Parts: sequence; C-alpha cells; structure tokens
Amino acid sequence: MRFGEVLRHFFASIPAARRRARGISDEQVRTLLEHKALSVPYTDIAAEAGEILPEGSPLEKQPGVIERLKKSRTAALRGMGSMLSLADTVGAVTRVKPVLAGVRRIGETQETASKVAGWQIVRKRGIGEQQAAQYVRKYVGTPDYMQRGLATPLTNSVWMYSKVRWNGLQADLGLAFARGSALSWWWNRAVWTLMPTTFTKLAIYGYFGAYLQELFGKIGDYFLHEYDVLPLGFLRDGDDDDEKAAFLTLPKDDVGRMLGRLWGRMIDVAIEAAGGETRPGSVERVASDLIGNLKGDFMPQTNPLLNMGVTWGMYASGLNPYDTFFGMRILSKDEDRARGWEGGKRMLSWTIDKFGVLGTVAHAVTGKYVGTAFEEGTDTTIEAKVRAVPGFSRLVRISDRGEREWQIAELEDAETEAARARLQLPRIVRKRTQERHLLNRLSHAKLSNAQRIERLSLNVWYSDDYLPTTRAIRDAMAIGDEQRAERWRARLAKKPEPDLALLAHQLGQRGPREAGRKKRWMKDVAAVRWWRKENGVSVQALRRAYQRYLYYRFRRPQTRAAYLANFDRRIQFP
Repeated sequence: MRFGEVLRHFFASIPAARRRARGISDEQVRTLLEHKALSVPYTDIAAEAGEILPEGSPLEKQPGVIERLKKSRTAALRGMGSMLSLADTVGAVTRVKPVLAGVRRIGETQETASKVAGWQIVRKRGIGEQQAAQYVRKYVGTPDYMQRGLATPLTNSVWMYSKVRWNGLQADLGLAFARGSALSWWWNRAVWTLMPTTFTKLAIYGYFGAYLQELFGKIGDYFLHEYDVLPLGFLRDGDDDDEKAAFLTLPKDDVGRMLGRLWGRMIDVAIEAAGGETRPGSVERVASDLIGNLKGDFMPQTNPLLNMGVTWGMYASGLNPYDTFFGMRILSKDEDRARGWEGGKRMLSWTIDKFGVLGTVAHAVTGKYVGTAFEEGTDTTIEAKVRAVPGFSRLVRISDRGEREWQIAELEDAETEAARARLQLPRIVRKRTQERHLLNRLSHAKLSNAQRIERLSLNVWYSDDYLPTTRAIRDAMAIGDEQRAERWRARLAKKPEPDLALLAHQLGQRGPREAGRKKRWMKDVAAVRWWRKENGVSVQALRRAYQRYLYYRFRRPQTRAAYLANFDRRIQFP
C-alpha cells in the first residue's frame, strides 16, 4: 500500500464524510453502517451514551434524545441529559454553540473520511465484506471504542478516553507482532516515528547548525514529545522584546508518541554517555522523565472535573499544584508565595485551558487578563490572535518555553549536586547552616541577646570557615581524594567559638546613619555588652583582642585609634 494511494482515497471520501456530519444520507456511509465498520461518531457524545441512541446520526438530529436521557432509570444517563440540556441553554445564550458545532463537524468529517477510505482500499484488494468491516473497525482511523469490558464504565469515567487509548494500543501491538504485518508495521514506525525524532534531537543539540539549535531550543519538551514539530522561524511581536519560536505541531498517535519518546530518551542517554550536554541534564533525570512519560502514555489523564477539583483543593490547602500533563508546577515560586490575584489568575488560566475547544474560544477574551498557563506574562497581539482560532491554535504554536526549561534544568542540576554535597557533611554542620538561615530571616527586633550573638558568630563561621572548607571538600572530591575530603568535614564539625575581635568590632565600628539600621545596630551593641557580662569576659581581654584585629586590618594609626576610641566609649554604657 502506497502513501499516495491512501491520500487519494482519503480526499475522495471527504464529500461523503461531510454529508454525514451534516446529517445528510450517503450511500457509502450507509454501507459501512450496515456492516458495522462504522458507528456513531466518536466526536459525538452519543458514543458514550451506548445503545440507547440510534446509530449514524449526530446527537441533536435525534428527536427527544435529551428527554429520554433525563427519564432514564440510570442515574448517570439522567445526569447526562441534564448536562446536555444545560449545555444547549448556555450555548444558545452565549452563541458559542455554532462555533462548537462547526468544530464537531470537522472532527466527524475527518473520522468518517478515514473509515470510508480504509473500506475502499481493503475492498479493492478483494477482501470479503465481513473481514473488511472487522479490519476497518479495529485498525483504521479511530480505534474500536465500542469494544469494552466489564469495568469500562468505571475506568472511562475516571480516566477520560482510556477505552479508546487502550483499544488502540491493543490493536497496534497486534499488528506489530503478527506474522503478516510485523515487518511493514516496524518499517512504517522507523520512517514516520524514529527518523523525525532523530532529526529533532540532533537539531536540538546543534548537529544541524546554530540556527536550528536555537530555534528548536525555544520549543518546550511537551511539544517535542507529543507532536511532530515543523519549525517556521523566529517571531518578534511589537508587544514583546524577546524572540519566540513559531512552529507547526502535527499530532502523533499513541504508539508513535510512546516509541518516539523512548527513542528520543535513548538518544539523550547516548549523548550524555559521550560527554555531551542534554536538556534533561543527567542520565538519572532522563530515566525518571522516561518512566513518568511512559506511565502517562498508558494511563490517560483523569476526568477534568476530578482533576480540577483535586488541583484547586491543593491550591486552597496552600500547596503549589502539579500538572501531570505538562510535568511541572502550575505556579512559579513568586506566585506561590504571593498568592492573591497573582496566584489566582494563573490557576484561572490553567482551569480555562482544561475546557479544550471551549477554553480556546474563551482564551480570546480572558488571555489579556489572566495570561496563559505555563507561559510568562500575557499573550502578545499575534499570540492572542493565533490562540483565538479553534483548530488553528492546535496547529500553529508560538512559544519560548524550551529556553526556560533548559535554564531550570541547569539550576536543578546545580541544586542537586549542592544537596548531595551538603548531605555528606556532618549532621551538626547542616544544623548550624539551617540555624543561621533561620536567624538571618527572622525579624531583627524579635531576636534575643543570645540569638543576636549566635547570629553574629554563625555568620562569621559561615564566611570564614564553611565556604572555604566546602570549596576544599569539592576540590578533593573532584580529584577522588576521599580521605582528604573527610578530614575537611571533620574539621568543619568543630563547634565555632564567638570571635572576640569581631564582637568587639560591633562596638568599635562607625554606626549607620539611617534610623532603622542604626536602631538594629544599637541592639547588636547591647547584645555584645550583655554577652561579655554573661560569660565573664573582662574589658581588657576584649580590648586586647580588638587591638590585634585593628593592627592587621588597618594600616593608618589614626584609623586604628578612632575605632579603639569608639570601643572604649561604648563598652562603658550601662
């Protein structure tokens, strides 16, 4: 079977498919319906209602369907009837219904055309009607969603479209390992899945030049893994100074997406093993991303209503919700801390995006107020126009998310390495750094005298001991000298004693002039005097330590004398 033959039959079947979408009888469609090669369009909600609806017509063409649903003995069907009635009312008031009906007709036309084209091709090859119907129903176009098990009503309610995805995976695996189809199936995957993935990965890592590397670098991982991406070039809108990538996204089937992701991660591992830099940043991150993505391929997204309820519940509980579809937090760190309108509008933009086509239409109005989920700032003029067109917005994309993902991955790698190094330090050292961080963040006015002295001592220890020693530990680890690194760690674990000279310098230095800072500094001065009396340190001992400190720090005798005079005057305060 040649690709040109498939395209020719597909386009020849569009008129018949279009007539069916408009509710007009067509002989070819009737033939497929009689042999059960074609059923209720999956884009029609009738596909979920089951056998109570007649086959072959759009839902709104069936008289009294909604009333029959509302009178059904099944609670789920009664609820569906009420929802449809509400949707009709809302659609009539908001005038959105004609737009959504147009989108639905496009989906029905595409779905029917693929089935009709498949039927014509297999029948031309002399295959009998019964076998042809079974082949078209199971392997051509939309998977056989009428195939179901005992738990399908439950699983399909919790995981949206799981029935279609799992039936499609089952059909593809059957073709992949069947004796008569395995060779052509794998060849098709090599040409249409593995080759585009290889080109994309090599372009990202600069094997096809700096221009394509920069262009693909601005495209986010979600688009690169979920679609076949065709870059159009850079785009700079007058509303935004930064360049963004404009590109086409061509959807992949479930198996193609899974194989492409697996193959792409294998390329990442090979490049990492060869010493190159990849977007994930490490082999461990590649493996974790791959496991998470494959899980998402087998397990569809949960019902949007359940998902939105759980996500908003996390937000109301003070947590930063995680979006499993995009694999990232919904709120930035600043938005998570600020909450209020800044965090709320990001959650609203995420919620609007969950409504699919309806969300795309609504985004034309809400985009300039709440922005776009997982994109910084508001949409530019061109982006807003592209996103406002249903269907077109799913084909043409404008984004620079990939650049930010690369930067975040580098920061996370650095934080990971730093965390591993900290965990190898003695427990007492980690406790001191946490205490220092806490004391520096607390309000200065609320610190006790003991806490002020502790903060001063820990800050000196951090700058004079912790930072140089941890650098020495990293250098020792870099050359593989574990014994030397361990000696540095043991040295760092020794308890830091308050530095007499630096405590005395709190009294000898010139105080700040700004009122707020001067008030805080005077409290530190009082804390030093308190510490001297509490620990029985004589004025003479503190003065001798300060003299030695001044001698090594300042060259001019006049400067040393001025600091010492300040010390003598302030140490006598009650």
